[in-house]
Amino acid sequence: MQAELLNAASGLVLGDENANSLAPAKQLGRGDDRDLTRILYGLAVLHRQLAHDKAGSGCGNIREDSLRRTDDGHLILVCDLSRPTTCENTARNDADSRLYLNVGQPPRQVDDLVALGVVAAEFLVPPNKRPEVKDAGQAYRKELAGCISTSILRRRSNRVCRKLVKSLLLCGADAEQTTADFLGDHVGLVRLTDRSELKPAGWIDVARSFSKSTMAGLGVAFLLLISLLWLWSGEETKSRSLSDKLDTASFDKQSLKDDNEQLVAENQRLKNRPNTQNSPQPPDPKKFPIDDLLQDKRYKLFAEDANLRGDKKFQAIRVKEQLTNEEVDYADSVLTDLVEASEVWWDIVLDKATKDEVTLRIEGQSNDDVKKALKVWYGQAAENERRTLVLRDTHVPNGYVGYDFWLTIRDTQNDKDSVIKAKANSSQKLDFDKKSPARAFITWKAGQPIPIWLESGSYMNMIGNNQITKKATGALALPLFAIGEFRNGDFMLKFDVTPLPGPPIESLGFAPGKPRILHPEPDKDGGVPIHLEDELN
Repeated sequence: MQAELLNAASGLVLGDENANSLAPAKQLGRGDDRDLTRILYGLAVLHRQLAHDKAGSGCGNIREDSLRRTDDGHLILVCDLSRPTTCENTARNDADSRLYLNVGQPPRQVDDLVALGVVAAEFLVPPNKRPEVKDAGQAYRKELAGCISTSILRRRSNRVCRKLVKSLLLCGADAEQTTADFLGDHVGLVRLTDRSELKPAGWIDVARSFSKSTMAGLGVAFLLLISLLWLWSGEETKSRSLSDKLDTASFDKQSLKDDNEQLVAENQRLKNRPNTQNSPQPPDPKKFPIDDLLQDKRYKLFAEDANLRGDKKFQAIRVKEQLTNEEVDYADSVLTDLVEASEVWWDIVLDKATKDEVTLRIEGQSNDDVKKALKVWYGQAAENERRTLVLRDTHVPNGYVGYDFWLTIRDTQNDKDSVIKAKANSSQKLDFDKKSPARAFITWKAGQPIPIWLESGSYMNMIGNNQITKKATGALALPLFAIGEFRNGDFMLKFDVTPLPGPPIESLGFAPGKPRILHPEPDKDGGVPIHLEDELN
């Protein structure tokens, strides 16, 4: 069964002896949404085989160290069936009881799903943000699921991964849930066949779960069917044409030999002919114009970034008129790594990670170039530097037009307040006094919070009333401050920050589109990539 599983599902490894060379996973990152789907498929195959062999229902041995990473960065689940199950031998007041639904009983399939969800969720949620493990159980898992943000500000694959993990955490509501059913419910248009193969769902399956699918999925399936029929008809026509030619062709060896001798003689004559034309030679087909790189959205975004400006090889490529394949590949690799590093950076910012957590997450990156870029940006944040905070946008309720406002921003390092005076105008915006422009200065470095509060008053009521009281926290509080919208009801403040450590703000949620200078490559699995976001419940 082990060999069958390893061939059928690349996301599953049976036995610790097969995983000794795999590094433990430290966090979830880019591409792990697909790896989690493969792991679920592997579990579905394993569970079906266990039921067929009457060897139980679930594995019951998924723990914190069960998720590993291969050398190429893929996520792998290690299941050891040779040891007594942790699920069956765990007491309800043990910390491990948070991993399973049927604690102290033989494991079911849902126990493996819940355990996978808890382990993955604890990679997403820093230790200081997790709920306290008391009696564990479903209450802990619900609170843990509430700690997982699926904000639209996060990159698409990260949101997909987080939604899938939350679904795993909460699937314990159905004690009889099977892994195959979970795949069908939460990874739409996919079914496990009787032969333990993952395939697109049939029309009947789609109709049964129509409320959980999307019209877009049906449209894509229909277009794919039409495309396959058209390709098949074209290939059939080509096949008939080739068959006719083979049936009627005459393979006269002597004739072919004579033709070849004539071609050799003609080729020699052309070589000996003097070159009387001075027409320009066509460009090398292996060269690409530099404009393709300069117009790349990723290059435009990171052109002034410290990582790119410090890359001498990239800067040498940037000033050329044409690029070779090798130079194109290098430029694409550098820009791709910067996009990935920026995604990790903004995840750290949004998670309000502490300084220790930031260091751990940077060091945990499997891509050395991504890790290097993150260290450069974090080095900028660690510098004790004077920063300028400028109000970019404001809004107050209509009833406060004409009121005076005082905005206070605290420099926690110097224990000093900057106060900005303003008056609300008829457009429900704040107008600032020339003597008190809409900016403040603070000295900031990584780890310092940034508190602000907005007070209002009128000529009849000079007592200040706090309208907004907020604080940006985490090791990277300044980038969080820059992307934040400080709001309390209809009161709102937005700021620009200079100099801002890290990648440009525009890289938050950045989608580069298809690179112009590269040829698209097929999916590594030989098929069309599966986009899961719209299919998750």
